[in-house]
Amino acid sequence: MDLIEYFKSKKGFGILATADSDGIVDGAPYSKPHFEDGHTVSFIMADRLSHKNLESNPRAAFIFKEEGSFEGKRMFLTKVKEETNADMINQLMQAYHPAWYEAYKDKKKFLVYFKIEKVLPLVVEETDRDSLYVRVKDGTGSEFLCPIDALVDPKDATEEEMANCVDSAVVGRYAGNVKVVD
Repeated sequence: MDLIEYFKSKKGFGILATADSDGIVDGAPYSKPHFEDGHTVSFIMADRLSHKNLESNPRAAFIFKEEGSFEGKRMFLTKVKEETNADMINQLMQAYHPAWYEAYKDKKKFLVYFKIEKVLPLVVEETDRDSLYVRVKDGTGSEFLCPIDALVDPKDATEEEMANCVDSAVVGRYAGNVKVVD
């Protein structure tokens, strides 16, 4: 099922996470995204902290939890543009968010568009964690792939934990066995 169909067919709760230029994180409840196509989504945003954060840091994450389960999606996003046409935004609010329309119809709003960079499940199954690797760099810039469960401070790593990490050049030979999460 593609993302557009997924969000049309699922009920649930969403959080949009943003951070300012200093990395101070904020999370706010948001409705499901509006899809422009399979690679671009938009959210109607009030003139509040989430929008302010996006002025200095275009990265965001939308976390969606399906109603009645721990299934869902994590979408990693980058802001690409925004629209300020109040009439257009109010029409969208009336059509898709009538409960919020009256409260926000006279307030400043933005329609903010994001490129979808990556989509992950809300929760990674334990059976999948065994083959899940993360990309890390050492102090010299050499890149390694390490089991996600083996991530520890290098000062505290055991020899066995270090042996589980593989140089990124090795991955090409074993790509079918390694799932990398960037």
